[in-house]
Amino acid sequence: MENIKSVVYLQPLALEELIRAVIETYNRESIGDVFGYTVKRKSPLYVVEVVHPIQIATRKPTEVSADANYEDRTSWSALGDRLGDFHSHNLYYTKGGRSPGTIHLKSDFDVECLRENPQLISIVVAINKTSRVSPVTVNDKLIAGTVKVDGTMYRVGIGVYIYNNRVRKIDIGTSVKALKRIF
Repeated sequence: MENIKSVVYLQPLALEELIRAVIETYNRESIGDVFGYTVKRKSPLYVVEVVHPIQIATRKPTEVSADANYEDRTSWSALGDRLGDFHSHNLYYTKGGRSPGTIHLKSDFDVECLRENPQLISIVVAINKTSRVSPVTVNDKLIAGTVKVDGTMYRVGIGVYIYNNRVRKIDIGTSVKALKRIF
């Protein structure tokens, strides 16, 4: 497989669904699927239209997994093609103290899932409570900002990965209007 520069575009509703899912399960990791379509070109463009959080999951502070029959129940879709999955990284505790959630792929399991499914993307959402508003950050590999919900502020960061001979962080984007409304 040749080296490619893939891009993921989050439609505004998908961006909101993604952020809602990780805020809803703030104290536990979130997991789910992303649906949409791929524009075939020299470098693929993945357009994420819908985010579907997995409801029946085993959630622990540092890991989450779908139940054994999840794929059997969700192999169909009226929402578009399954483009991949998402999961969140939130604050967790180690022997060294508190560690904030990051958008980095941390586990061997995450890497192995990408390796086994190189045609799929994996969106990682970091979520941490914060006491201050941070400016919206948008660059090729990151969307980040502060979301305020009922007086609680969350710093949210979003990154996307794909497997192409190795795990690669790929470009991500969304509309300016969506960024202004959400962050």
